[in-house]
Amino acid sequence: MFSRWFTTLTSTLLLVTLTACCKIAPPPNDVALTLSPTAVTLTPAQEQDFVVTVTGSSDTTVTWHATGGTITGSGNTITYTAPATAGAFELTATSVADATKTATAAITVVTQLDPSWAYQYGTSALDVITAVATDAADNVLVAGGTTGSLFGPHQGAGDAFVAKMAPDGSPIWAHQHGTSS
Repeated sequence: MFSRWFTTLTSTLLLVTLTACCKIAPPPNDVALTLSPTAVTLTPAQEQDFVVTVTGSSDTTVTWHATGGTITGSGNTITYTAPATAGAFELTATSVADATKTATAAITVVTQLDPSWAYQYGTSALDVITAVATDAADNVLVAGGTTGSLFGPHQGAGDAFVAKMAPDGSPIWAHQHGTSS
């Protein structure tokens, strides 16, 4: 009986002594990391800022690691520079408070962005696009202004236009509107 009591007392005193003198920290809380953005597509040498948020600990510091490219800066916001070669890479932030907690971003590096299509419309006058949108069918809608005959006869000092293109870029319809003055 004395032996069990003595062992319990000794263990408790040792824990209190180590906690007091050696500043043993309690186990970390539920540390969580949130990384933004979580996925990007970049071209070689293109830069992208990443921000990590750490919750569940007063120590919000992280370490960073990339499987390709370079990291500039430190702390919770860094700048990533894509490598010169195309491929799939990862950027990982690891909590200093709990090294088992990480957040990872997927980075795809492409040598050239490949547009699906490109058409050029314009006049020798001033043409300005002020809005571009897509609809549910992936058609592209473009709106703007012109001082020329872009999608019909020029009708005044400045005309408005709106046009709709199919997903393959072929024109569906276009209208130009204006006044006589």
